[in-house]
Amino acid sequence: GILTFSWGIEYGSYGRGLPVRGPERMVAITRIDPDVGEVVRPFTPADADLLRVEGHALDEVGLWGTSRVDLDDVDHPPEQVYALRVSPEIFDLLEIETARGRAFTDADSRGSGTRVAILGHLLWTRRYAADPGVLGSTVLIDGVPTVIVGVLPEGPSFQSEELWLPISTDGADRWARAWSVLGRTAPQTTVAAADRALAGLGARPELSGEEGSALRLRTVPFTESFREPGGVAERYLTVVGRAGWLLFLMALANVTNLFLVRTRRRTDELAVRRALGAG
Repeated sequence: GILTFSWGIEYGSYGRGLPVRGPERMVAITRIDPDVGEVVRPFTPADADLLRVEGHALDEVGLWGTSRVDLDDVDHPPEQVYALRVSPEIFDLLEIETARGRAFTDADSRGSGTRVAILGHLLWTRRYAADPGVLGSTVLIDGVPTVIVGVLPEGPSFQSEELWLPISTDGADRWARAWSVLGRTAPQTTVAAADRALAGLGARPELSGEEGSALRLRTVPFTESFREPGGVAERYLTVVGRAGWLLFLMALANVTNLFLVRTRRRTDELAVRRALGAG
């Protein structure tokens, strides 16, 4: 996984925050359906643009999401890696500067040129032996030629990702409701004040996608967003919990079988001893 541990679900679930200055200003923005009290999370790039214009309580807004992608190049075997897709603003929000090369630009997100990617530090060292010559080389990501333009610094990751890709903000992708929102409150603005200021935007047709919507925006500290009903952590922990119980039951069944086999062998051994006259 960017790297030895995750600053996302793992760190969000346990409340350790993001490794930035002023982590208390880092917020997640979600949509809430009041009728069911459940999170309606995904946003579009167009939604993020509206939040930047109308969300005066926010200093910055960025989009992010995760996926698995196929990575291939002429000198290495193909493999599947964990990718973080981001808008360029994420670099400022997470206070990340590339160790080599450059970060994403608006042009990368508009898809106006060659598709680009940034390597996580572990992927760079593991797959490419920390070769600086990989910058500017072309690899295949999901079969699409992609130029490596940067390498992330060594250290903790945001979501255990190995590769960063830009989110496309133009064309059909501009209206693709597939992304989570990470924001930073304006100076001297509390999270509670930002929540009150942004709440009504959720009913805007531009954000809700429908007239007369009862949806509201909710602004919460980033770490708390993973614990909301219907949020990422609830689904994640439910799946992990069920898988954990399944593994526990399988282990219990295996141990039980071992004891039964051992008991059967011991019974046979004692029967032979008695037949030979042992006490």
